[in-house]
Amino acid sequence: MSCHYSVDCELISPFINKLSGIKKGVSKGKQNIGEFWEMALDKLPELRLEMIDVAVYVNYANVSCFDSYEHESLKNIVIKSN
Repeated sequence: MSCHYSVDCELISPFINKLSGIKKGVSKGKQNIGEFWEMALDKLPELRLEMIDVAVYVNYANVSCFDSYEHESLKNIVIKSN
């Protein structure tokens, strides 16, 4: 799932805190991000994130998604490359 991320990327999202308890909501590194999504889908196999908007900048992208499982908008999912 994370094959398109760079090795040193970061995923920043309140979703990380919600599912894994990592307080800062940051997952660092391609492997850790892949493991986070595997864990998230194991916990919530019916989870579907629908992309609403993407803003791309020099070193990061800000993705707005809708969580169809809990019917709420998740803002500020950031994919950052160092």
